[in-house]
Amino acid sequence: MEIFLDGNEINLENKLRCVSVYNFTLTCKYDFLNNLIKNNTREYLLTKREDLFIKLLLKKRGIVTYFEMDKFLNIEYKDFTVNAKRLFVKNLRKKLPENLLINISGVGYKLLV
Repeated sequence: MEIFLDGNEINLENKLRCVSVYNFTLTCKYDFLNNLIKNNTREYLLTKREDLFIKLLLKKRGIVTYFEMDKFLNIEYKDFTVNAKRLFVKNLRKKLPENLLINISGVGYKLLV
């Protein structure tokens, strides 16, 4: 049995207050369980880094600094250079609604939700 509370689905079967879907907009949702972003016409499967970054942005509810990106997204000890971060964000923005993820110059990124 699932109900909607504040626009987010809540799993009541296990009596856990776990959000399984987060609504970015009326037409775009983030599915935590399946690592998907769903909009009206498409579904985008997120990479491991993209999924971690979205979760970090939602958890912080503020600016995620470049330092935090390095700390949390440096998967398998691969270098996460400045150019790699830009490309990463550019590719993620293609999956999100327009103007949802903004850059705070010299600091980091923030979701406008």
